[in-house]
Amino acid sequence: MKLFLKISILTIFIFVLKDNFLGQFDTLMRSENPIRNTGIFIAIWIFSVTGLIFVSLLNITIIKILWGVFYTSSIFMYLSFLKIMRYSPTLGDVKILWVETGQAMSAFMFYWQELIVPALISLLFLAVFIWPAKKTSPLAKFPIRTAINIFPILPFLMITGMVTIKGGGAGVGIPAGVYGVNSYIASILYELATKPTIERNKVTINVGNKNIISNIILVVDESISGDFLNTDPNKTIVPVLGENNDIIADFGQTTAGHNCSSYSNSIIRWGITSNTLKDIETKPTIWQYAKKSGYTTTYIDAQKQPGTYGNHMSIQETADIDNMIQFKSPQIERDINYISNDFSAAKKSMELIRQNKFNFIFINKLGAHVPYEGKYPEKAGKYKPHMKLFESIDESKRDELINSYKNAISWNLENFFSELLVKGKLHNTLIIYTSDHGQNLLDDGKTTHCSRKSDSPYQGVVPLLLITENPELLERIKQGRNSNKDSASHFNIFPTLLILMGYDQKIVKLGYDQDLFSPVSRLGKMARGELLSFDVDKRSFKWLDIPENIEPRL
Repeated sequence: MKLFLKISILTIFIFVLKDNFLGQFDTLMRSENPIRNTGIFIAIWIFSVTGLIFVSLLNITIIKILWGVFYTSSIFMYLSFLKIMRYSPTLGDVKILWVETGQAMSAFMFYWQELIVPALISLLFLAVFIWPAKKTSPLAKFPIRTAINIFPILPFLMITGMVTIKGGGAGVGIPAGVYGVNSYIASILYELATKPTIERNKVTINVGNKNIISNIILVVDESISGDFLNTDPNKTIVPVLGENNDIIADFGQTTAGHNCSSYSNSIIRWGITSNTLKDIETKPTIWQYAKKSGYTTTYIDAQKQPGTYGNHMSIQETADIDNMIQFKSPQIERDINYISNDFSAAKKSMELIRQNKFNFIFINKLGAHVPYEGKYPEKAGKYKPHMKLFESIDESKRDELINSYKNAISWNLENFFSELLVKGKLHNTLIIYTSDHGQNLLDDGKTTHCSRKSDSPYQGVVPLLLITENPELLERIKQGRNSNKDSASHFNIFPTLLILMGYDQKIVKLGYDQDLFSPVSRLGKMARGELLSFDVDKRSFKWLDIPENIEPRL
């Protein structure tokens, strides 16, 4: 009876934790080679079920415990993703999580309550898996017991091989709970180990004009929605912006390139265009263009510890960066040193522009990533009621969540811009400020951003401010603002930078999107999903339409 109960429970786990089994079976039956494809599909299921059951019936050994941990970890990751995102993870989703691991602890602190049920279910599975149904295992005298110990490797390798060769679509319908996520991770590791090093092209455009401005500071903030930021002295939650709105061109609601940080940052740094993504790893980076134009390049990363990189930054890319500046502050929520990294970045930028040379400075801000309560001191919580640090979220606390978000934005940006907007210091400097993506604040589920299926347009709305005290440039920028209010996107930033650096506008237009000095055609869409897979055919992203003039939640 115990043996029957154990096998029954484990079988239920396998067949419940799956995704679209019948749909995938139907697709394979209508494929070019239905007999082969359905045969492999059925074989994976047979091997998966028998392998898990057989190894669970061994006497409790280190092998059994290791397989128990393997299955349990996969189930926990699968259920956690499903609970938070409200859909099953694919290979593309796991790739996104892989590159976004720098914010893993912050995400854990924000979603910790969502992990309780997945943890309990996973532990239940582990308990049943290692539970000895009989004093003597029914496989104790099995002649191929050694083969049984490693039999579950077979379906694991089959699934890993399929998704590696065919892409994420091959993972649909598999025993996703017990094998899926671990197979996806193995596929990612294989791709990383075998991915060839690709040399970026050299800059072929000649610098045809004198640099328009001596210092360019490009600021890419973290998780700032465009509907929460403006420069109107009577409406802004960042007073210093209202006090300096005479030197600011506010381009209004701007469309993000992607709803995940790493991809948006890559779009901005690499000059990815909206109409083609096939040459993303070969086009020159903004650092290459800046250096050819005579700028000293500096990257200030307020998110990562020294020596670590994020946002698809590679050692190869850093070869064109003259100064890499990072901070040693421990990544602890509400730690004043950590949440002040942005202010240190602003101070360092002002030190650099005082030097008598051309500077291109890229600031990757810490900003207002979840948990919002951890990004400002408790005493700075002027918008009330707000959430407590690490308090779990639910739909009934939306007002508190929004107030916490406003507190994080207000405190961070007031102090940040107070360091940058020093009167009389920006005559030879242009600041371009935007954010990587916006935020879904319980508008469509609990996922704040980086969701492949969330239809919240707020994820794709970011601010875009251009700031300078140079009168000629300011006038030109404001003319561009008047033409492009609420129409710009991340894709317009790179060509604008090239023109500022002295590259010919007509030539720039041949290889990139429109610049902000010219009337732009509103793109009005943001990418979601895996955008940068080395194999173009495996990129599983889709566009989400971002409507004009979204109602502000401020």
